[in-house]
Amino acid sequence: MATINLGSIKFKWKGTYAGGTAYTVDDVVEYNGSSYICILASTGNLPTNATYWEQMSVKGTDGTNGTDGTDVGTVITTQGDLIYRDGSGLQRLPIGTANQILQVNSGATALEYTAKPEGGLIHLNTTDVSSAGGYVSFPNIFTTDYDYYRCHFSNFRNTSSGYALIAYLTDNVGSQLGSGQYETVGISGFGTSSADGVTTNRRWGINYIDLSTINSLYNTVPASGYIDISNPRDSGDRVTYTGQMFYHDGSYHRVNSFGGCLANSVEVYGIEFSVSGGSINTKSVFSVFGYKKS
Repeated sequence: MATINLGSIKFKWKGTYAGGTAYTVDDVVEYNGSSYICILASTGNLPTNATYWEQMSVKGTDGTNGTDGTDVGTVITTQGDLIYRDGSGLQRLPIGTANQILQVNSGATALEYTAKPEGGLIHLNTTDVSSAGGYVSFPNIFTTDYDYYRCHFSNFRNTSSGYALIAYLTDNVGSQLGSGQYETVGISGFGTSSADGVTTNRRWGINYIDLSTINSLYNTVPASGYIDISNPRDSGDRVTYTGQMFYHDGSYHRVNSFGGCLANSVEVYGIEFSVSGGSINTKSVFSVFGYKKS
C-alpha cells in the first residue's frame, strides 16, 4: 500500500523569495509585498512568472500620512496624544500641560490646547421651580473658592401676593441666620402710563433681606433681578450685598435698587429665596454664580 506524506499536500511557507532556492509545487513565498504559490517546480524563476507561480494575495497601497491606511500608531507616539485630520491627512496633537483645556482654534480648522480661562462668573447651580413651594434653598453653596457671588432670579412669581425675601444660611445643612441681622436700604422708581415717581425705604434689624423693599409682588407679572454678595465666607467682616430687581406691585411697574449688610460678622454658607405670603409659583428660576478673579 502506498505511503502518503501529509506534509506534501498542504501549503509550505518559504518566506521571502530567493533566486537560488529550488521551489516545489505548493511552496508559498512573499515577493514585493504580495504572496505567490508555486505551481511548477523550478529554480530562479521570479514569482511574477505565471508559468511557475500563481499569485495568492496582492499588496495594498502604501499609506502616506494617514490618507490611505497609515497605522495611527505611527502618528501618535506619546501617552495622551490625540489624532485629528487636517486638510491633508491625519495629524498628531500632543497632550497639553496641566490645567489646559482643549478648544477649536481661531480659524475653526483644528484643535488646540490653551490656558484654562480664569475669572468671570462661573455657574454653580440652578433651580427651575416645577411645582409651587414655600422656598428655594441653596445650602452650602458659598465656599472660599470665590470672591463674591451673584444670585439671579427670573420669572419669579408668587401664588398670591407678598414680599420677595432672601435669608442667609449659616451652616452647611441649611440653618437660617438668626433674627434681627439684616440692615437694608433701597430706592424704587415707579411708573404707569400716566404717573411716575421715586420712593425710598429701609429695613433695619429684621430677619431677611426684602428684595421688593416697598410693596408686594403682583403674582401675574413675573419679577426678575439679582443680588451680589461679597465675601460671604469671611467671618472677619460683615457680609455686604447689593442688588436690583423689576416687578409689578399691582399698581405700578417698579425698579428697585437696594444694598445692605449684616449687623454682625458671621460666615454665610448659602442662600434661600421665599415670599412673605403665598408661595413661589411654577416657572420661577433661581441661579447662583461665583465670581473668581483672574
